[in-house]
Amino acid sequence: MRVAWVGVAVMAALLASGCASETRDAAVASVLSHVKNARNRIDRAKSDLEVALEKAEKADPKKIDMEDLKDALKEIKGLKDDAEKMQREKLRIDAMSPPTDEERADLAQRYQRAVAEALDGMQKARAELEQAVQRAEKLDPAAGAKIRNELTEAESGFATLARRR
Repeated sequence: MRVAWVGVAVMAALLASGCASETRDAAVASVLSHVKNARNRIDRAKSDLEVALEKAEKADPKKIDMEDLKDALKEIKGLKDDAEKMQREKLRIDAMSPPTDEERADLAQRYQRAVAEALDGMQKARAELEQAVQRAEKLDPAAGAKIRNELTEAESGFATLARRR
């Protein structure tokens, strides 16, 4: 899943880059904040999509009203902004000088768990969103395709970030 690559790419860059410890700490905090924001956006998109699906399943014919998808699509499009923010953060991290082996080990010890939990949460949220998208594609192929296209476009920024490691 593309979204999870982001944290791996940024954290790899962070642990290979450096500056003063405070700057690295700030960079880790920033990356964690971006990952959590993206996860929250994914959760909101899933929730909004599920509301639209419930409404469509009660409708006759069973079709998703595009107006009901507006909020979910807005959240999905917002993922593209999140990816751009993470790309800027990665550029800042890449400009730092490399940490010593001791600093790298210290960073890994202090932040490995928080990073793993944040990435795990984002992966789970994305998997849940994927299930809702598949339901939409099954219920209303045209609306499902719209959602899928927006999601693919939004995630392209994360894929770009992952390729830049």
